[in-house]
Amino acid sequence: EYATNIQSAGKTLLTLINSILDFSKIEDGKMEIVPVRYETIAFIDDLVNMISEKAKKKSLEFKTEIDSSLPQSLYGDDLRIRQIVTNILTNAVKYTHKGSVTLQISGVVLDADTFELQVRVSDTGIGIREEDMGKLFQSFQRLDEERNHDIEGTGLGIAIVQKLLGMMDSRLEVASTYGKGSEFSFRLTQKIIDRNPIGDYNERHLKRLDESANNQYLTAAGAKVLAVDDNDMNLKVISGLLKRNKIFPDLAESGQQGIELVKKNFYHVIFMDNMMPVMSGVETLKKMRAENILSDKTKVIMLTASAIAGMRETYLREGFDDYLSKPIEVSELEKILEKHLPAELVAFESDTQPAPIEPAPIEQPPIEDDEPVGEDEFSKREKKIFATTCPDIDLEIALKYCMDSKSFYVQMLTTFVDIKRAEKIQAAFESADVKNYQILVHALKSTSLSIGATALSERILPQSVVDFA
Repeated sequence: EYATNIQSAGKTLLTLINSILDFSKIEDGKMEIVPVRYETIAFIDDLVNMISEKAKKKSLEFKTEIDSSLPQSLYGDDLRIRQIVTNILTNAVKYTHKGSVTLQISGVVLDADTFELQVRVSDTGIGIREEDMGKLFQSFQRLDEERNHDIEGTGLGIAIVQKLLGMMDSRLEVASTYGKGSEFSFRLTQKIIDRNPIGDYNERHLKRLDESANNQYLTAAGAKVLAVDDNDMNLKVISGLLKRNKIFPDLAESGQQGIELVKKNFYHVIFMDNMMPVMSGVETLKKMRAENILSDKTKVIMLTASAIAGMRETYLREGFDDYLSKPIEVSELEKILEKHLPAELVAFESDTQPAPIEPAPIEQPPIEDDEPVGEDEFSKREKKIFATTCPDIDLEIALKYCMDSKSFYVQMLTTFVDIKRAEKIQAAFESADVKNYQILVHALKSTSLSIGATALSERILPQSVVDFA
């Protein structure tokens, strides 16, 4: 119970800090609007998945009314729009104690290339007093404080919403009846990328919930995928993870190798590391575009261990379609695949027996155990022995990145301890080759976390800066 309370308090504090940082960025003119292509269904899915759990915890009904004629793909800053709608929905759930919260998304075609996206959130919550309406958009203002003293928040959520909408030439409209509920709405002009309609969203969402309940995972046997990374362990990780999805990627160990493969082959998706010697991921993508060898149907995803605030915008400005944090989590990888692969290639299969990973065979001594486990799983006794003999390795963390596969984990561990890697780092350090030293050490941040060496992963980047100070 104490651990849960600490975790909850930590999440609340993080939310408060992020709100204050966002507001400061906007006030200082450092917040940017970065329009990109986005898939409408994936955008709505994120909102629904995020808020439905919060509503469920408060025994509220969460309703969706999604226009089936919405275009499949639009062009706009989906990250900021998602932040806007999330803030409104979170407030609606926060100030509604019984009844429902409803998300309505519709729109109208303005011309051949332009769509007006219309979003409306209504609730049966406590409502807003007429005399408080003027305070709604003021910074650090919490309405009806006496009644709402037990509700956490900074009073910045709606102020941030209004400022972000203002940056996109829109504004938030509010209608409320005190004691009965509120309605928040806005309109945004977006460019149309794919005008085909999304169809019945509710039917599709129910189908996905059913797939989730049956532990189904994504497969895309016909997908053409390329992974570009100078780190052999990272290449083994992503190719191992993709086998479950029936995807067998081409692998390139440098930007130049990636360019040569793109010249010869079409790819639906390219996963690209940035921190590579000779030619970085950003430089590689620019060269591909300059040489006009990249299909406009190819999506290029940045693989990065630098998952810090603002990096997404940086990579999108450089021309990437999305980014994925390392170490790679299976669920996030599948979200990227579903979002960027053609719908006709994507299917779902039962996860009762995961697809084999087929690493090199590894001999394991027989261990008596107190419970039966699968052939490719660590038993409780093995985990206990592991914890005793390797106290600096968090096996549970590692298995999260290895699909709970014992053989896959041992393969990753074997690759990680390759003596050549240590020799390269030592050589770069001794020759004061700062660029390659930082690239090699940076790669260790995600790979060390992949094998569960969390303390090492946390130390790496600060230490690599100090080493040459």
